Amino acid sequence: MSLSLRSARVTRALVRSSLLVALAAIPLTLAEAQVSEEERFRRYLEQQERQFSSFMSAQDSAFANFLDRDWRAMQSFAASQGYTAPKPRTLPRRTPTPAPRPAPPTPTGRPTTPATPRPTPANTPPGNTPPATTPPANTPPVPTAPPDNVVANIPALPPMPPRRVAGTPGNRPAPLALIPPAARPLPARPVDPSLLPPEPAPTPTPRPAAPAQTLSVPFYGGPIPLRYTRSPLPALGSPVDGKAIADFYRGLASADWGVLAEDLRAQSEALALDDYAYAQFVLRLGRQLAGDESRARLLTWYLLLKSNVDARVGYIGPNGATAQMPAGSIVLLVPSTVMVYNTTYFTLQNEKFFAVSLDEAPSPDGIGRLFTYDGNYPGQPRKMDMRIARTPNLGVAPEKRTLRWSYRDTTHTIEISADRNAVKYLEWFPQVEWDVWFGIQMSQPARETLLPQLRRRLQGRSEREQVNFLIRFVQTAFEYKTDGDQFGREKPLSVDETLLYPFSDCEDRSILFAALVRELTGLEVVGLLYPGHMATAVKFREQVSGDAVMIGGQRYVVSDPTYIGADVGEAMPQFKTVTPQIVRIP
Repeated sequence: MSLSLRSARVTRALVRSSLLVALAAIPLTLAEAQVSEEERFRRYLEQQERQFSSFMSAQDSAFANFLDRDWRAMQSFAASQGYTAPKPRTLPRRTPTPAPRPAPPTPTGRPTTPATPRPTPANTPPGNTPPATTPPANTPPVPTAPPDNVVANIPALPPMPPRRVAGTPGNRPAPLALIPPAARPLPARPVDPSLLPPEPAPTPTPRPAAPAQTLSVPFYGGPIPLRYTRSPLPALGSPVDGKAIADFYRGLASADWGVLAEDLRAQSEALALDDYAYAQFVLRLGRQLAGDESRARLLTWYLLLKSNVDARVGYIGPNGATAQMPAGSIVLLVPSTVMVYNTTYFTLQNEKFFAVSLDEAPSPDGIGRLFTYDGNYPGQPRKMDMRIARTPNLGVAPEKRTLRWSYRDTTHTIEISADRNAVKYLEWFPQVEWDVWFGIQMSQPARETLLPQLRRRLQGRSEREQVNFLIRFVQTAFEYKTDGDQFGREKPLSVDETLLYPFSDCEDRSILFAALVRELTGLEVVGLLYPGHMATAVKFREQVSGDAVMIGGQRYVVSDPTYIGADVGEAMPQFKTVTPQIVRIP
């Protein structure tokens, strides 16, 4: 055998041997390749998640750096005491005008004075006297209207701003500026090529994302579900100071919000949350996620900033600590579109920032001194809108109540319902300007049960008698007690609150009466604010005499739902010469 032939056979044998070895190794090599590819992809995903977690916008980074250093001690100011004048402990009652005494009988034998003949109207034929009008049996006489008296003459008031409806863009938080993961830009830092899946190998099926958990946020009438994959709340350093808050902000700004941001936005729109309701909602979300009040309030601050509200936070230092507000306590501060009374505020950049408690009693000792920052979040943040057009879309909790009152010797009894959740929602709403309280609409249960029963009883009556009927209903269907006696604090009541709380006072009755007159008669109403008292005045379409105020040349007849027994046109004697402050109703 020639050397060349042997070499060829050896070569073929080596080739066959190599092929057999290679074929035998193919399953192991493919398995190893598959494991390696999955491992690479897993490591790639983890790398992406780490880089997503470390992503922070330039403005968030700059703001966090600002928070690292720009904190200073601030002294608080006590806000104006909006409702301070003492109210009467008992209801004032109208003293009825005594009826004329009848003439004594004429003794027998004495001449009687002839009765003065009734004047005959000009259109009555001579010799024919018009018959006297005899009222129907059992019909009480309608009292004589009071004489005209202009209590005050007030110039025309500026036009009211457009009325806002809860949940509309005018007073709904701006969409959250939390960037969902799919919309985040890729990190600028290049990814290690060794972590990328090899090319052109087919991309394996990605491992499923972490299953979303469901968080239930308690919010007036039922838990509101929100999905999340992991809590965005970082730890809060100790002691609580500016550096700890800055680090907490960085953690929130770089967190993976995922479906939580989407659900928070969707639920805010579904519930028609305005600024005050939204702040309450995210505070309760924070309590569920964090389990502590400090991080919950810091989350509320962060989400208000992301909703374009100019919120601030402060922390209580060692020298400002009290039993109710220990060192490290977080205080939420907001500027308001309306004046907030009887609460602590701090002046920052010539703007009042009010310390709001949202859904709990404020500290009885107030807040004396805290540390906060004096700078704006990037952009053009706005004041918190504290005007409530109506309560949000809460879970309705109808509660029944029976009301009884008398009018012109006839007793009326009705059963109505109001919304207990609407009452709970406003329990700690701050003391704000009066037009806000007059503008809060009644709930659907109250609208559906109270208004139809009153409307039926108003049919066939004149405007004056309709308003008199409503004023007597408000005067006598509710028990009177001052806020101090009922709550231990000043607490104006909305319509639903007056319907469900056991007692009410003058401003609560004025708010209810104004709502009923506007709903059932369409007449315009204004509030009359006196020292220590609130009443109303109605602009009638027909001529109605009595005490009145002139506003821009228009006549508004005084109607006091707290002055028991008084009809329209009758002001309390002590206010007949007092010029009231006019409260416009939106």
